[in-house]
Parts: sequence; structure tokens; C-alpha cells
Amino acid sequence: MFYWFLFLASLISLLLIFWRRWRLTIKSLDFEDKLKKDDELARQAAEQEEIIPQEEPSELELKRLGEQRDRDEKMKQMRAIKRAFKQAELHFAKNNYGLAEKHLMEVLSMDNDHLDANLKLGLIYLQQENLPRAEFFFQKLIDLKENPVYFSNLALVLYQQKRLDESAKLYEKAIAMDNKRAARFVSLAYVYHELGELEKALINFEEAYRLDPRNLDYLWTLVNYYEKFARAEDMLRSLRKILEIDPYNDKAKAKLLLLEEDQAQQKTETENSSEDGGNL
Repeated sequence: MFYWFLFLASLISLLLIFWRRWRLTIKSLDFEDKLKKDDELARQAAEQEEIIPQEEPSELELKRLGEQRDRDEKMKQMRAIKRAFKQAELHFAKNNYGLAEKHLMEVLSMDNDHLDANLKLGLIYLQQENLPRAEFFFQKLIDLKENPVYFSNLALVLYQQKRLDESAKLYEKAIAMDNKRAARFVSLAYVYHELGELEKALINFEEAYRLDPRNLDYLWTLVNYYEKFARAEDMLRSLRKILEIDPYNDKAKAKLLLLEEDQAQQKTETENSSEDGGNL
């Protein structure tokens, strides 16, 4: 009886083992079949993507993409210009004009109308006394934008080339745009002086003094002009102003003393002439 029980137990165990293996085999076959189906579906989807063309972007989308590319390119160029100009400024401040010129030319290769780069190049050539090149850049600046600084710089270049009439006209334009700078009136005065128009020169020195009334150089220049035109009262006033600013100026003291003595002598002679006329 025991053996029969043992036999039945072994038979049942074998049946369970075979059943579990069969179940595993079925699951494995199902899994492989599912993988094949998934692969087939993926292949069909890929073939369908190849067959069906992608939808082309609209005209508006293309326009926006183009505008974005343009903006990106412009920003990239602006950064490059800024870097090059910064390098130029550093070299310009150190009077390394050769290197400054190189970087400024790089700026102009990207933006030919860059005002500050053109101005710096003009100043470099002016400093190097390359007057034709300086004239080219200052004239270019005026063509781009009328500015009193550009007119003044071009006027200076023309003055150094002895083109005095042209220089005077440009200084006049600069002053008409901005009459708050004493140095501009002084520059124009020198031009008129060389042209032999001393009265116009004096008027411009007076304007310079009006803007900078404590400038001793301007006052001494006025004294000299007043002396040329025999304007004694104006000389006296200017000399006294010099001594207000510089009380220990021996030159002004001596000149004032001589002028006062001369004025006193003239007054005496005038009074004597009047008395003699009365006696007659």
C-alpha cells in the first residue's frame, strides 16, 4: 500500500513539473510572438513615415525662422564690433595708434558707418599729421551726421592745411550748433587773425572770455588786441581784471601803471589846452 501511495505521489509530482514547463513554454511562445508583432508594427510605422511626407512649415513659420536667424546674426556681429572697439579704445588711450587703427578698421569692416570708430580714426591721423586721411574721416562723419565736434575737427584739419576760408566757415557752423565752448571761439579767432581780419578775431576772443572770464590767456590776448585798436579804457578794464585774478602779476602792474600815467598825462594836456583856449 505504501508503494502505491509513493508511486501516485511521484506521478503527481511529474505531472505538475510537466504542466509548469508547458505553461512556461506557452508564455515564452506568446512573448516571442508579441515581440514579432511589435517589430512588425514598428517596421510598418517606419515604412509609413518614409512614404508619407512630413508637413512643410508654413510661410509664416519660415518668415519667423528667417527673422530669428537674422537677429542671432546681428547680435553676434554687435558683440564682435563691441569687442574690437573696446580693444581699439585701450590701445588709443595708450597712444598705440598702430594697434588702435587695426582694431578700428576691423570695426568698420563690420559697420562702415560706426561713428565713434570713424572719429577715432580721424583723431589718430590728425595726431600723426596725416591730414588727407584725417580730412577724409571727418568729412565722412559730417556726411553721416552733422555734429559740432565733427565740424570743429574738420575745421582744424583745414586750418593746418592753410585752407583758412574753409576752416572759418566750418568753425562758424560748429558755433552755430553749440556756442557754449570757449575753445571754439578761440580757434575761429586764430583763423580770422591769420586772414588779417583782426576785428573778427577780437570779437571771437571776447566771446571766449565771456564764457571763461577767469582765463588769464584770454585776458592778455584781449589786452594786446585793445592796444592795437587804441582802446585804452578796455585795456585798463582787462588789466585790472587780470590783477583781480592774479594780484602779484608784475607784468600787469607795470603795464597798468604806464597806462594810467599815460591817461593822466593826456588828461592834463587836455585840461591845459582847454585853459589856454579860454585865456585866448
